[in-house]
Amino acid sequence: EAKLLKERFSHSKTIPGTQSYHSFIPKCIFSVEVKPYSKSTMTKIEKVTSAHIAQDTLQLSTLKGYVTVAYEENCWLGQVVKVDLEARLVEVNFLHPKLPAKSYF
Repeated sequence: EAKLLKERFSHSKTIPGTQSYHSFIPKCIFSVEVKPYSKSTMTKIEKVTSAHIAQDTLQLSTLKGYVTVAYEENCWLGQVVKVDLEARLVEVNFLHPKLPAKSYF
């Protein structure tokens, strides 16, 4: 467990000025939205990792049904339509609106 956490945290980044923020909202696995207080309209997106997930981490042959996808700094709920193992491509239909959306909960 310690080895897994050490590897995971080796890619993490601290958020400058953390003490001045009150609200932290995950946007996807790579970033969070920070605000000085919960109802603030002033927001900032902060990266929380210095690395992307390795392509070998995901087994394409097991992808089916619904998935969450990080695309253009947003998370989307989508449905896997087609998996091309040879080309290593996955066709996904995105559901609207993007996450987080109250209609999904």
